[in-house]
Amino acid sequence: MVENLIPLLEQQTQRLLELWDVIVRQREALREERLSSLQELMKSAQSLSAKARASEAARERETKALAAVLGCDPTVSALASKLTEEEATRLRTAGDALRQAVLKLKSEMQILSRLVEQSSMLGELLVNEWRRLEGSFGTSSGGYDFRG
Repeated sequence: MVENLIPLLEQQTQRLLELWDVIVRQREALREERLSSLQELMKSAQSLSAKARASEAARERETKALAAVLGCDPTVSALASKLTEEEATRLRTAGDALRQAVLKLKSEMQILSRLVEQSSMLGELLVNEWRRLEGSFGTSSGGYDFRG
């Protein structure tokens, strides 16, 4: 059964790294104000996110099944303690790679979230300033008659 779990860990890691790559490109597009690229990247991120969730569900099912067979908790360390040294090493390596991918993705998502928040605040600031300037002229034409 560990032969089924390790490829699932590797698949989930790969999907998370693909999602990370898209998130990095989203951040760059937002920073460079490439809105058309950003919309495409958002669609790509949604698709990859769905695939990553499916991988997570499959990995979780396989982990629980293996833990039930081995009579231990469904964690990498508990599972590894019940396996041969070779299997345990492969499982730990795959688990560590997945953990690193998750950390990398979380970090990038936090950066993107802060950047989106800053962009939103800047947009609100500009809108408020335009409204204030518009109000200081009194009328929509600025108090001047532009008719002929």
